[in-house]
This record gives sequence, structure tokens and C-alpha cells, in this order.
Amino acid sequence: MRMFRWQRFNLVLAGYSLLISASAFITVWAMYRIPSDPRNIVFLGLSLQRLSMIGAMSLAGIFAALLFLKASRDAAWVERIRVGVFGGERLGLGIRWGAVAGFGSGAIAHFLPLYRWGSHLDYYQRVAPIVTWVMLASALTFVIAWVEKYGFDWAGLADVLRTERKTFYAALMLLGVFFAIWLFIAISGMGLWRSDGYWYGAGVPILGLQILFAFSIGIAVFFLERSFSNRLPSWSDASIFFFVWGIAALLWAREPMPPSFFAPGPYLPDYQFHPFSDAATFDRGSQFALIGQGINNSRYFDRALYMAFLVFLHKTAGQDYLKVVALQAAIYAVLPAIFYLLGRSIHSRAFGVIVATMGMMRGLNGIAAGSLIDLSNQKQMLTDFPAAIVVALFALMIVHWLKSPSKNYLYAIWAGGLVGLGIMLRTNILFLLLLAGLLTIIVYWRQKLRGAWIGLLIVVTMFSATFAWGVHNDKTVFDIYIYRILLVIRARYPQSSEIINTAQAIDAKLSPAKMASPNLGARTKI
Repeated sequence: MRMFRWQRFNLVLAGYSLLISASAFITVWAMYRIPSDPRNIVFLGLSLQRLSMIGAMSLAGIFAALLFLKASRDAAWVERIRVGVFGGERLGLGIRWGAVAGFGSGAIAHFLPLYRWGSHLDYYQRVAPIVTWVMLASALTFVIAWVEKYGFDWAGLADVLRTERKTFYAALMLLGVFFAIWLFIAISGMGLWRSDGYWYGAGVPILGLQILFAFSIGIAVFFLERSFSNRLPSWSDASIFFFVWGIAALLWAREPMPPSFFAPGPYLPDYQFHPFSDAATFDRGSQFALIGQGINNSRYFDRALYMAFLVFLHKTAGQDYLKVVALQAAIYAVLPAIFYLLGRSIHSRAFGVIVATMGMMRGLNGIAAGSLIDLSNQKQMLTDFPAAIVVALFALMIVHWLKSPSKNYLYAIWAGGLVGLGIMLRTNILFLLLLAGLLTIIVYWRQKLRGAWIGLLIVVTMFSATFAWGVHNDKTVFDIYIYRILLVIRARYPQSSEIINTAQAIDAKLSPAKMASPNLGARTKI
């Protein structure tokens, strides 16, 4: 296998030095613009400490600029430097690990929330440009040292892009869609402020140290897998799946639940939490089924799937709220395990472990921040979290389908069924059907008849998932899908709804007269 390696290393070193020099002077400019305390000004409006740091960075930039001039003119000297630095195994290994350490420590400091610095925040803000420069310089150093040692397989990358061409095109199209959404938000400002009660604040973050922890576990799995020469037994993925599920279930179920808007309390006389607002609606609908009166007292409800799930939870854990939601959190812990399978299917076991660990940490943060952030978590009786599980399963089915569209088309059909089940949790999952349709067009562009059949089967499977509930409530297959949409329109645009209802009523009254007098419309034309 022919690997790419640096051919004219003097140009590589010259470009590296130029980037380091330019970024060093940009760092100096950024440090100069930071306001100073008037009591500590020594020269040019700067304190002695700031002058020292700016001087050190200026020297680094000047040295890198001189290295650029030398490397661009003297190829023989650069070759001697190359042999001296990378010729020895220990020095090259030290450079690579030093670059990793520099990037890791810089990334931790850069992404650490500012409140973590406490009383040292002012000091950090003044050295923050240097931290960013160290992080970027370390990343650039690692890339050059890694390619010098191991090379880069351009042919392998080209083969992957060629064999996964359809997946690559689909990813580009989705990236373009998300970029268009971002551009629309950036220009219009929609969603950047709370214009009404339907916009909420930012979601639960994953902290920087948690990301580092996830990558550490992923790296450990990577080296463990290499020690087995990538010959782990076929049942290893299933074992990791259930192991991740078990660990997440233990952590999520044991995490204390703070009071929140949808689960206030605990209240006298039993010191219990109780569901409130939408959560109370879902729980009340399940309580009717427990006393034999059917889900939601046998009245139609479009999100009945979650009410049915609550019936199972109450039959298993009783009426103690904390026990019920602890069991719910343990079941919902399947989400990080699905993330593992998704990451495994996309790239590798190590990547799957990284994604699963971050999902696990995010879940813990969501429960802990329940009283601080308006966001659904695993210990609230809401439909948002099970809907996220459905979306993750949908993504897993789509990835398996795209890996071999000619053989794995059944995964696309299963994805359609998941959309149908998900709509009985959250109606906005209906947008996934549009995604499935777009991917069907892309994948079977040259097999239009096959694509039409598979697209039809996806839609039929989606309708089949909701057919039984619709028939039970004397609803058509379309009523389930438009019920919530009409409710939202009436809630957000009540005047428009009243106008429409009034127009329909007038039209109903006039319809017999229209039949008797065909020219009535001409006389009443506006």
C-alpha cells in the first residue's frame, strides 16, 4: 500500500513556521486589546505581566518567521533538521505525545466554563489567547509529526469515498440543509430570543471534562481492540450494548431528581413528587386504564403510546413517583446503547463508545439540571425523551440501509414503521418521513421503479403502525397525523381558526341555496 509522505519537507516546514508566526502575532494583537487595570499600567497602557507575555509571544513569532525564511531557502539544512528530529524513535514519539498533551490541556482550558475559574477568571481571560495559540500549534505539530511517521493513505480515502459515494452525497445534502437553516437563523434572528412561550433557552450541555473522559475511554477501547488485531468475537457488540445499557441505567436511576416545573414537590402529607401540566395529562390518561376505563378514559388522544407505557410502569413500580421514574430512567438508558450501535455502524467500536459515553453524561446532566433548565429529562413524564429514542433508532436503521441499499432495504421499511410509532409520541417526528423520502430519491436515482416501491412501502409501514389505534377510535389513517397540527394552529393562531370555522359554518348554511340557485355566487361576488 502506497502511503503519502512529505516530499519537499522544506516547504512543509516553511508553511508550518509561517502559520505559527502569523498566529503568534494575532495572539499578541488579541492580548493587547484586552483592557488593563489603570493601577497596574507600566507602558503603552499595559501591566508588567502583560508586557512580559506579549514580549514572549513576539519572540516566538519572530523566531518562527526566521525559521520560515531559512526553511524556504535552504532545503539541505531542513533535511538535516528532519533527520535529527524524526530520525530517532524517542524524540519523534515525544513530539507526538507532547503535541497531544498541549492540545488536550489547551482544549480543556479553552472549553472549560468560565465560572470554573472562580477568583482566577481575570487571570485566565488575559492568557486565553495564548491558550488558544498553544492548542492550535499543538494540533498542527501533531499532524506534521504523524504524517512524517506513519504517512497518509490517500488511495484508501479515495476508495472509501468511491464505495460510499451515495452516503457521501447524502451527507453533503444534509450538511447543506443544516447550513441553510443556520444561515436563515443568523440572518433573521429567529430562535435567538424568546419571542413567545414556544421558544426556550439552551439545552443541557456536556462539560469539557466529560468530553475528555469520553474520549479517554474511546482511546482505551481503540488500543484494546488493536491488541486483539480487530478480531473480537461476533457477540462482543451485543455484550457492549447491554453493558452500556446497564451502566447508564444504574447511573440514571440513582441520580437524585430535583424538583422542576413538570415534577414539583415533594409535598405534604406524603412528601411525594407529583406530575404537573403536560406530565399530569399523560399520567391521568394512564390512571384511567389502570382502573379499567381505557387509555385517557377511552377518549381519543394522539400521544397514547406514552400513556400505554406509563400503564406498564405503574403496574410494575406502583404509584410512588420516584420509583416509577427511576424504572423509566433505567429503561430509557437504552439510548446511550443505541448511540454505541450507531457509532459502531458509522465508524468503529471506539467511536461508538465515545458517543455512548457522551450520551450517558448528557443524561446525568439533564437530570441534575432539571430545576435550572426547561428541558425534558428521563425522570419526567413527558414524551420528548422516548421520541429521542425513536429518532436514534430511525438513524440506526437509515445508516444500516445506506451501507448497502440493494441488500438492506428492509431497514428503510423498518424506519418507516418507527416514524409511525414516533408520531404517537411527538407529531414533529413526521419530518423524518421527508428525510427518508429524500434519501430514497438519492439512493435509487438510477433505479426509479425500485425506489418508488421502497418509498411506497415506507409510507405503508408508517400508516400500519398507527392503523390499529385509529380504527379503535373511529379515525382515518390521516386523522392521527393532522390532529396535533390542527391543535397547534388553533392555539397559536386563534383568530385565523375562528375565521376558518365561521367561513365553514356560513358555507354549510348557504350550500342548499347554492344548489337551488346556481347564479347566487355571481350576485354575491366580492
